[in-house]
Amino acid sequence: MSPRLVPLLLLLLLAGCGGHVEDPRPSVAVTVVPEVWFVERLAGDAVRVFPLVPPGANPSTFEPSLEARTDLARADLLVRVGHPHFVLERTWLREDAADRPANRVVSLLTGADVDEHGHGDPHAWVSPRRLGPFVDRLAAALEDLLPEDAARIGERHRALVDTLAALDAELGSILAPARGCRFYVVHEAWTALAEDYGLVQVALEHEGKEPSPDRLRRTLEAARTDGTRVLFTQPQFPRAGAATLAAELGAELRPLDPLAPDWADNLRRAARALAEACRR
Repeated sequence: MSPRLVPLLLLLLLAGCGGHVEDPRPSVAVTVVPEVWFVERLAGDAVRVFPLVPPGANPSTFEPSLEARTDLARADLLVRVGHPHFVLERTWLREDAADRPANRVVSLLTGADVDEHGHGDPHAWVSPRRLGPFVDRLAAALEDLLPEDAARIGERHRALVDTLAALDAELGSILAPARGCRFYVVHEAWTALAEDYGLVQVALEHEGKEPSPDRLRRTLEAARTDGTRVLFTQPQFPRAGAATLAAELGAELRPLDPLAPDWADNLRRAARALAEACRR
C-alpha cells in the first residue's frame, strides 16, 4: 500500500458513516459571543465552545436553527446571561436549563442582579466591575467539568480576576474626564458601563422598539441641548431613528457593539469612543 494512502484511510476510519471526525472534547454552549472569551480564558482549548447567537445576529429576534438546538441539547455545560427579559433565553433555553443539573448551568446574572420586577439591562458584561462573581461561578463549573485540568483552571481564574481589576482601572482612567456626560445610543445596552464609570446613557428605542415620532422629537431636543455630535449605533439593530436624529443634529453616526467577540479590547475601544465623543 502506498504510504500516501495511510493517512487518508485513517481519516476515513475515524470519520465513519457520519462523514466527519467527532470532537472528543466536552462542549460548552454560551448564549452570546462575549461569553466565549471568558470560557476560553479559563478552559483554554480543553473544551469546544460555541455561541447560540452567532456574531452579527440580534439576540432579541434570533431563533436558533435545529442544528444549533441539537448542539445545545448535547452540550456538557450551558453558560447563559440569566436575565428574565433576555428573549432568547426565556423562549428557547428555559426548559433546557431546567432539565440540567445545577452544576451544568452557569448564569452571568443571578437573582441578586435583577430587581423584583425583572427590570434592568441584561448586558452586565459591558462592565468588568460586575463580572467577578460570574467568573468565580464559571471557573467552579469548568473545574467540575474538567477535574484533570482543575489546577490549570484555578491558575487561569486567578489571572482573570487580576485582568478584570486591571481593565476596571484602565477604563476608569479613560472615562474619568467624561464623568457626567450624556451619550446617545440606539439600543440600551451600556447601562452597566455608564453607571459604573459616571456617564449617562440615553437610548433612542423604548422597550426594544423603534422610537415613536414623539420620542424622537423629545430625544432630539435633549440631544441638541446637550450639544451632542456623535450618536452610537449597534450593528444588530436598525439605525433609521439614529440616522434621522443625526441628520437633524448634524451629528456623526458611530458603531458601538456590546456583542463583539474580543471582549476586553472591545471595552477599551468603547471607552475611548465615548471619551472622545464627550470631549466634543
